[in-house]
Amino acid sequence: MLVNRETYTDGNVTIETYDDGIPAINIVTSYRDEKAGVFVYKNVPMKLTDGARADLTALYFTALLNQSIPNETVLAEWQERGYEAIHLTAGDLRADGDKFMQHRQKCFTAASVVKASINDYTTAEEIKTAFDEAYNNA
Repeated sequence: MLVNRETYTDGNVTIETYDDGIPAINIVTSYRDEKAGVFVYKNVPMKLTDGARADLTALYFTALLNQSIPNETVLAEWQERGYEAIHLTAGDLRADGDKFMQHRQKCFTAASVVKASINDYTTAEEIKTAFDEAYNNA
């Protein structure tokens, strides 16, 4: 069974994962979901729940489709536990909104790459390392 435990230290979240002999494919899927659920923006690890992703998508398209909104206009304030709130401006969303959308796709692409060669790995750490490399190359 895969067990996750979040540890909070000075505002940083560390997720420790323990491998208790679970199938490799489950490790890939769990790690993909863990990585897809957090996106670091302006040095703040944003937790991307389904609701948060929906909100960001709506804000992104609002800024993109309505070019009359000045770049400096704050469309949302984002607050994560242990971090200062960050302001998401129309300019931020126009410039970086696609990065939020690409992050999730890169996670699924990385998982597919790792799954294609799943028999090459013998430990959970090898799987996670391969995933991270595939993500960075996606």
